[in-house]
Amino acid sequence: MKSKKIFTSLLILGFTIGVFSQSGEAIFAEETKEDVDIKEQKTTVEDDELSSFVEVGLLHSEFDSLAEEVELESVYGDKLQLSAEFEDYIIPIETLDDNITIEKNEKFKIDNKKLKPLENSIQLKLGPFNSKNILEKIEAEISDDYVYNTEEGKNSYFLNLIVDETEIDDINSIIEDTLEMQGFKFHSDYLAILKVDEDKRNLEEKKGDLKVKDVYITSFSKDEWAIYAPLSDYTDGFHLFKDYDLSSCDFDIIGPGYFVNNDDELITYQKSGSYSIAFQGDFDYISLKSLKEDLSEVLLKDTNYVYDNLPGVVMDSFQTKDEAEDTLDFIKELDVLKGIENISEISVIDTQDMNKFEKSYLGDKEIERLAINSKYDKPIKLLNNKKSYRGKLTITNKDEGLMVTNILSLEDYLKGVVPAEAYASWNKEALKAQAVASRTYAMFTKGNRYSEFDLCDTQFTQVYNGYGHETERTNEAVKETRGEKIYFNDRLINALYHSNSGGVTEDSENVWGSDVAYLRSVESPWDESAVDRGSSYSYKWEREYNRNELSEIVDDSYGIGDLKEIEITEKTEAGRIKYLTYKGEDSEHEVFGDSIRSPLGLKSTMFKIDSNRDETELNIKSADGSMTYKETKDEELYAITGETNEPRKVKEESLHIKGQKGTKEIQRVLMYYLYGNGFGHGLGMSQWGAHGMAEDGYNYKEILNHYYTDQVEIK
Repeated sequence: MKSKKIFTSLLILGFTIGVFSQSGEAIFAEETKEDVDIKEQKTTVEDDELSSFVEVGLLHSEFDSLAEEVELESVYGDKLQLSAEFEDYIIPIETLDDNITIEKNEKFKIDNKKLKPLENSIQLKLGPFNSKNILEKIEAEISDDYVYNTEEGKNSYFLNLIVDETEIDDINSIIEDTLEMQGFKFHSDYLAILKVDEDKRNLEEKKGDLKVKDVYITSFSKDEWAIYAPLSDYTDGFHLFKDYDLSSCDFDIIGPGYFVNNDDELITYQKSGSYSIAFQGDFDYISLKSLKEDLSEVLLKDTNYVYDNLPGVVMDSFQTKDEAEDTLDFIKELDVLKGIENISEISVIDTQDMNKFEKSYLGDKEIERLAINSKYDKPIKLLNNKKSYRGKLTITNKDEGLMVTNILSLEDYLKGVVPAEAYASWNKEALKAQAVASRTYAMFTKGNRYSEFDLCDTQFTQVYNGYGHETERTNEAVKETRGEKIYFNDRLINALYHSNSGGVTEDSENVWGSDVAYLRSVESPWDESAVDRGSSYSYKWEREYNRNELSEIVDDSYGIGDLKEIEITEKTEAGRIKYLTYKGEDSEHEVFGDSIRSPLGLKSTMFKIDSNRDETELNIKSADGSMTYKETKDEELYAITGETNEPRKVKEESLHIKGQKGTKEIQRVLMYYLYGNGFGHGLGMSQWGAHGMAEDGYNYKEILNHYYTDQVEIK
């Protein structure tokens, strides 16, 4: 398999998402007071489908993770498709291999040798087939000028050709003659791919559930197998998809045309078409993205953006004009076009005319960024971080390296968030509560934190692990709550959540200073369910610090000199520390709210401090000999000064004994012990509490109303 390298450069048009992750533990949304005003939403987010797309930063300068090169691979072996984005329009570039490497370079312009518009040629793809030698016979009969590349897997072999329109009949004759000699007969029908699996036996078991005539099981791509079903025409595939509620990640329609032998072994024949459907109108960028995503998801047909005086979306490619028009009739029956107000014209166009249009815009214009999607918007793997993603990936050349973002629908984004923020094995109602909270949090936070994208993929907004970490149960939770968000006085709330409240959540003013009506302290006895599920460390925790170690950490953070004493100045009614004072040799420093956790990386502010004072021994020598004094926590230590001869209570954590050889310091405290409850800032929904409530029979709306108060609406 060939890997194509693309040299990039310059410019970036950025678009625009906290969380504290613990290995093996649920993750909670983590903010700082400086990052977000939790009292008022900074920007109004319109509650419509056009705003329900997010751009997530994957490799970006916020964490110094820009790349010198970006490696991409199609998860299911489909060709990766590239678009170049300019200031006021987007055009498709040549169809690429199923894996590419994009390198940083000084220039970021179209290089006609590497990036070029789609030619007026027909692309053919033969395969997959597990007998490599048969397709090699065709390859040997065809000029190297037509062989674009070959792809080989454990059970498959593909031959990709690019043929001029005037020569397609000659190439077809060579293909048919060669395969006929090998016992294969040509059929002109389309094929629907119904199910993909690495284990062929799983497909054999599911074959009987699909009441479709002439079902085949054969190679799909690389190490996978698939169930194929013939279709009399293209639009039959749409009905088949809906009748069996198939997965859009598996389902595909290919052809027309395939070859089959007496052993029911298939060689598929994929040919680029000559007709497209154009949706034109007065669209802005967001509404164009929405239209493209909706059409691609519902019709399982690739679409591209095109800007002219009338911008729009083009769906390609159809073999005949009749096929395109039949598909258009089917589109008009679907709800996908309802609510999209700005479509002024829907028409079938000749793809050759489109290619001429695309070429006229090339010249020497600078590309602002590259956009990569897989055929039918199937997932793409970013090899830099070994994660795969739905939607499309964009690459922008920054001075420091290449920035990568992921643009996808909000609902698809949540499929990669919920299993990262909650255990997939949790009660379904808890997962649904998580889905609604994460959806609300994402839309509240969108665009408020980063200038070049909406959200990031780490704990600084919500952890997003992409397609590869999705599970069936968490996807169902997202689907069953589709579009639902939480509102207070008809405005989105800042749906904060955390892992475990330790038994009671907190009032917002005690954490970051702002009084928020829906972030009130509530009892959460269900948090103890973490103990039963093997995550007791999120409910109860302990830390211990050597006095010198702790002194160094605190001095580095606050510059108070050698630590002398720690004082809990004030506690909240919920039991968390509201003010904590560090007293040092040079000065003292008072810390408020959630900031108390920062220097020591504490799980929560619900803790008590103990020390080893009950084990402190003071050995004081006098002229009469030696006296040993053992101090306990309940005893007080007094000293008599030469000035008054009156006993005075010693409050400090250390003593200074003055003798003939000078003054010596004696430490009264050598170790500090912290005993705490809970994991997180304590605001909003406790994730473990939500799980416990669900186990007790509460539904997801009751859970959300408990943690965000009954004043909020879920709609």
